[in-house]
This record gives sequence, structure tokens and C-alpha cells, in this order.
Amino acid sequence: MMRELAPPGHPLRWAVPVALLLTPPIADVLTAVNNDAGAACIGSLCLWAAVRILQRGLNVWRGVALVTSALLAPFIKNTAAVMLLLPLLVFAVLWWRRSRRRWLTAGMAALVVAGMAALVLEWDAPAFWYPLTLPTALASDRSRVVVADTNQAALTLATGEDHVIGQPLSTATVYALRGRTITVGGWLWADQPGIGRLELVIGDETGASRLVALPSTLATTPTFTQHRVTIPTTAASISYAWPNVITPTTGLASRLWLQQPLLVTGSFSSATSPRWADAAYQQGTWDGQPFRNLLHNAGLEQTWPRPQPWLTERVVMYSRFNLATMLPALLDTQRTQPLLRMAGEQVLFSYFGAFAWGHIRLASAWQWLWLALGLGAAGGAIRWMWEHRRSHTNFGSLALLAALGAAVWSLAVLRILPALEARPFVPSARYVLPVLFPTTLFLVGGWWTPWPRRWRWLGLAVSLSMFGALEIAAVYQVWAYYHGGQ
Repeated sequence: MMRELAPPGHPLRWAVPVALLLTPPIADVLTAVNNDAGAACIGSLCLWAAVRILQRGLNVWRGVALVTSALLAPFIKNTAAVMLLLPLLVFAVLWWRRSRRRWLTAGMAALVVAGMAALVLEWDAPAFWYPLTLPTALASDRSRVVVADTNQAALTLATGEDHVIGQPLSTATVYALRGRTITVGGWLWADQPGIGRLELVIGDETGASRLVALPSTLATTPTFTQHRVTIPTTAASISYAWPNVITPTTGLASRLWLQQPLLVTGSFSSATSPRWADAAYQQGTWDGQPFRNLLHNAGLEQTWPRPQPWLTERVVMYSRFNLATMLPALLDTQRTQPLLRMAGEQVLFSYFGAFAWGHIRLASAWQWLWLALGLGAAGGAIRWMWEHRRSHTNFGSLALLAALGAAVWSLAVLRILPALEARPFVPSARYVLPVLFPTTLFLVGGWWTPWPRRWRWLGLAVSLSMFGALEIAAVYQVWAYYHGGQ
């Protein structure tokens, strides 16, 4: 691929392959028989075909090679499924190059994207509330914000197939509730009388979860129900949940409603109901004592977008990303921002500093060396691309590689979402191997480009020295682990 991007005699022609050989994941992961090696291979083939088209022009064989490799990518591993977008991006770049009115082209592209978003998204999902079961995410009669008889917003669930909707608390809130008593409740009713329930899902630090069922008598008019629960001192996650479960006492119910859900610290009387101080149902008094509702959007007036059921089905099928839970998790920044930061650090530092199944790690000092290498390269690459955005013949190819690289790295970090369990899955660098070449190119080229022409060899020497030092440290650490009695 460097033959397409660099002329004969250019130092990056040999420096990038050398840096690839000195990258620890090459020997650690890609020399084994696994689908990560296949994902790296098919990803590199897709990118090679794309760069060849952008550098030499489109013909039948190059187009067939690009489309065929992109279609094969998700069947090898879902980490390479993003390559399905590559043919569209290549053709968009070719169209952009031939366009004379680029601002008009950009406007049309923005309209197309907005139209597609309108087709694949709905805008009536209750904010901060997650579908906690996969059938809920894929069913056509999902939870919706509706106007109930009280002329206030309410959640509604249809009976039949198991559906559960709920709201996880942030980690900081969970830790603050350890060992304390909380009161859980809300206004519940159904179209037929019966026995329904609320649920509290509590996970501990080992990853195990237990469900606390809170049965409630449902009438055909809103009835307040509340339960007191003591939170274990080992709790690591708490979710307020509401299933579409009802045991009928007369006829079969077809729909349930929930209004003004609450989860508050303290023990309050079952003979009274809370008196709210605001229209959002976040603060009030109960038994003469002030309280704060720990559930967000208790008034259920705030809505978020959610994907259409058919889109969720397709994405889950090919990539295992459940958009029905991932999209609200992305918008629930207060809860998920610390988790995304942790996942980002894990993916970033495991690229150079974690081996085998992640249990062999370099010392933290090497992580700072990798961070310095990455930040220096990113700054140099961004500066070069900005300065050559109109003049350099390779700009389209490099912009495409940068976009695909950023997308794959971002998706790797997002794999921690929705993080509804006590010990969520934390991704590692093996999920970015489909863009191993663009990552290495920008790490090496980013250190080479900012220097004055006669001093560029120094930048190249610095980056390759960092790669070499990390490779030596990785070999020593793995050897010491297996042969040094660690």
C-alpha cells in the first residue's frame, strides 16, 4: 500500500513496514490462528483496494475487488463490518473530486444524511430509559411516551412477549446507596385489574446480579405503589426495572402504564404519597421530609431518538451492536462518560502494553511513552493534512484512511456500552486490528511530516526508536512472565 501513497525512494516506503513489524500486536495476536488475524487481513485488503482506486482511478477489476472484500469483511469478524461503508466512501471521494460546485455537493450530501437519519430513527423514546431485554429492542410494540388519562406523560408496555424497560443508576450513585434503605415506587395501572410488579436489579462486584421483585396491585386507574429495599454493601450496579408482567384477576390485560417512577433515599410511609415540588418530578416532600428522585426524566416528557426495529435487527446480526441500548447509553453522558474514558484508556494502552489475554502488561511508564508517541503523531498528521488539504495528490486517500481509522477506534471504545451490568465488558486493542495499517502510517508519518525537510530523518528516527523500545520491552515482559516465575 505504501507503493500507492509514496514515490520510489521515499523513506516512508520502508519505515511504515518496519514499524508494523515492531508493533507488538503483530507477533502477539496475528501469528496465531484466530479471527483477529482474518479481520486484519480483510481490512488491509479493503483499504488497499480503496487506496488503489483513489490513486489510479476506478476500473471494473478494482471496483470488484473493493466491493467483494468489503462484503466478505463482516463474515470474518464483526470488527471488520465497518468496511461495508468503504465502497460508499470511495465513490463519494471520487464524486467530490469531479464536482465543480463542492459547496453544493456538500449541501446535497448533508441533506442525504439528514434524510437517512429521519428514515432510520424514531424520536419518541423516553430519555434515560433503556430496553433491558433484546426482544424489547426488536419488537414493534416497544415502550413509548404517551399521554395518559391524567394528561401527563407515562410509559406504556404491551403484554405478551417479555418486555422490560428500566433505568440504571450511575456508579457514583450506587456507591452512595451502599448499605442504605431506599424507597422505590410509582403510579401503576392496566386496562384490566391484576398483580404486576416493579423490579430492582442489583449487581455485585463479582459480576453476579439478583432480581428483587416488588409486586403491586394494579387497577384500571393510576394507583400509587411503593416498596422499601436495603441495598447490600457490595452493590456495584442498580437498575430500576419495569416488566410487562401481570397476573390477571379478571380478564386478560393487554397494556400496562407507569407514571412518575421514583427511587429515593430513605424509608417512607406506605400510607401517603409524595408531594412533588416541580413539574419534572425530581424533588418534593414525603412524610414532611424533603427528598430527591434519583431517577432521571421521571416526568417522562423528555425524549431521545432510537433506531427503527429493522435497523436494530440488521446491526445486531452483523456487528452485535444493539443500537436500541447503545444510542441511549451514548446520550446518557453522566453515567457512561467515566466508562468510555476507562474503555478508551484500555484500548489505547493495550495496543502496545497488554499481551496474551491482557494479563501480561508493561509497566505504566511504557504507557506514557506510547501516549507521547500517539499525541505527537496525531498533532503532526493533523497539521500536515490541514496544510495540504487542497494541494496534495494523496489527500483524498489519507483522509479516507484517517476516517476509517477513527471510526474503527471509536467503535472499539463503544463496545463497553450500554454497560448495564455490574462488570461490563471492557474492550481491548484487538478490535482495532482491521485498521492496523492506517494506525501505523499515521504514527510514523505524523512524526515525519512536521519537521523541516532536512531534519525529517530525526523525526523518523524518534518514532522508530519508540517502536523498537516498546518491542524489546514487550518481548522481555512476555519472556519474564513465562520463564521468570511471575
